[in-house]
Amino acid sequence: MRLLAVLLTVWEPLNLALFVGPVLTTIAMRDGATAIFLLARIVVAGVGIAAGISLWRDAPHARRLAAVALILSTAAAAITFTTTLLPTNIMPGDRWFYLAGVIVFNGGWLVYLATR
Repeated sequence: MRLLAVLLTVWEPLNLALFVGPVLTTIAMRDGATAIFLLARIVVAGVGIAAGISLWRDAPHARRLAAVALILSTAAAAITFTTTLLPTNIMPGDRWFYLAGVIVFNGGWLVYLATR
């Protein structure tokens, strides 16, 4: 459980910084959907941090919050890899492999949360 707590607390904010950093300089040239998605990514990172801290403290609601964080993270990855809202360094033909990896990884953690 501690490993998931660290992943949620560290990975999602780092992921946010890596994907959002390059977009901030061009946000004025992009459309409103990109700005809304950036705000959504910030919310996803915040939920991930809250879930990680809750898991670390073994709070009663921690498993449900962690499940919500994993689902939101998967949804954000799906939008990132299937749209052009945020630029990525991933080749267009490889996006589905990355998305499948995220789904399997987060799905594995969801199964772990449900069985523990």
